[in-house]
Amino acid sequence: MNSNALVSVLLFFTILIWLVSGLWFPKETESVNDLSVREDAAPTRVQAKHVLGKSYSPIMKLFAETHANRHVFLKAQIPGEVITTSQLRGGFVTAGQTIC
Repeated sequence: MNSNALVSVLLFFTILIWLVSGLWFPKETESVNDLSVREDAAPTRVQAKHVLGKSYSPIMKLFAETHANRHVFLKAQIPGEVITTSQLRGGFVTAGQTIC
């Protein structure tokens, strides 16, 4: 058994024994009714503040850059010079559509 598995098993059984020990040795606690019977306790002073909530919409300015997920290189099928391009650079084209 490697050391990680051994430590995990030991830790598991230690925690299990600790949790089950509460069944064998229950700790006696005072109930809420017992606390109200005590008359010698001084009342606790507290301060309260009334707060009204208002909606808040943070404005975030993000600056980002996008990159193409693929590049296509066009190769000429006939010799010649490109006079105009019918599509904008970076625009979407479909199969068979004239580009230049």
